[in-house]
Amino acid sequence: MQGFFGFIGKAKTALRLPAREKVWFCLAYPLSGFVRLAILILPFRAIASVLGRPTDTDSSSIVPISETSQDLARRLGRICSLVARYTPWESKCLVQAVAVAVGLRFYGIPGIVYLGVVNSDGPLKAHAWVKVGDLVVSGREGHRAFTVIAAYGVALNRSRNTNVLPTQNI
Repeated sequence: MQGFFGFIGKAKTALRLPAREKVWFCLAYPLSGFVRLAILILPFRAIASVLGRPTDTDSSSIVPISETSQDLARRLGRICSLVARYTPWESKCLVQAVAVAVGLRFYGIPGIVYLGVVNSDGPLKAHAWVKVGDLVVSGREGHRAFTVIAAYGVALNRSRNTNVLPTQNI
């Protein structure tokens, strides 16, 4: 019976999302499955090409972005995090970072995908996170503990006008 009530709670959460975020959820869910499959079967260089161009690890190389674009990026990150909780496959930080990078590229919002490692007593741990301006929109938890080994610029040379989107639901 607890499974039924858990489903009801999830349905209520989904119904509370704004319309645009419901659409994003429906698009991000299968995208995360494709990304997970790609991570399992493709070499990393193929995935890296989706992330963007290798770039300087200094986030100051990002051009200033509008508050509207930053809010849109934050919401994209939140939706990808929400999707990750409901997938039957593993959707950890790299899957979420790639999905957010795809969304940023679609909207032409410049950002940087960071890949980092930490070698604490035990096995090597890796993490991926996405920054838009000074805001970490995906993979925020614990990202400061990781040493950046690679960074990829997303939509750094694209300038799509996100201000044409309705701001009420952004």
